[in-house]
Amino acid sequence: FLNSDEFFWSYFLELEHESISREIEAVIASETIPSLAQLSSHMDIIANENWLTFLLYGYGIKSEANCKKCPITSSLVEAIPGMQTAMFSILAAGDELAEHSGPYNGIMVYHLGIKVPAGAWIKVGGQTALHKEGRSIVFDDTYPHSVGNRSNEKRIVLFVQFERPLRWPMNIINRYVLLLM
Repeated sequence: FLNSDEFFWSYFLELEHESISREIEAVIASETIPSLAQLSSHMDIIANENWLTFLLYGYGIKSEANCKKCPITSSLVEAIPGMQTAMFSILAAGDELAEHSGPYNGIMVYHLGIKVPAGAWIKVGGQTALHKEGRSIVFDDTYPHSVGNRSNEKRIVLFVQFERPLRWPMNIINRYVLLLM
């Protein structure tokens, strides 16, 4: 885990937590949210049909229709330096995502707790943290990590992947590698 205060933009997301929450709750109330497995078969972890995702950006590609449904959230994530992917991650009550690792350490992961029942947790590199509504978590997903929701309610976080901040010339090399991925 990293200190979210090191990422100035996390403060603005936390300030807008309630607006972000209203946007995704309106979407959930009006339509069926697909599982990540329905959107992609990229990794084994995606096979979990209880992991629902409302995608705003996927690897830099904007979902125009979804961003129009969440204009406040979209404008906030667009301001994140090096933002690659932004989505709402919805984990069903009582479910867990098995331990897995990201493929490349040039990317960092950010979670903003949107709807977080007691019992929602994330474990990264052997350390466990509890998600909290309106609070940020930042981590390096190349460490083995898992998430769980030991409650009777769904857990919702705003999930963002962004370029790891690096100094020149490594930032240029990292950007090039990300373009090739």
